[in-house]
Amino acid sequence: MPLNDLANYFFFTGQHSVVEQLTETALAITNHGPTRSHSYYSLARPYHSKGLAMIMPLLKLLF
Repeated sequence: MPLNDLANYFFFTGQHSVVEQLTETALAITNHGPTRSHSYYSLARPYHSKGLAMIMPLLKLLF
């Protein structure tokens, strides 16, 4: 689905809010299992990236 491809592009440009919008739209308009799976994966990526960005300074303090 093109929305997931666009979400992948915007993930690598660092525009995580756009990724979230695109994947939520893709989830809203499809019932196809593999497409939904890819959308959930794409939706999780920015959250994972943001979480790591918040944790890294703490890890540097510990080590």
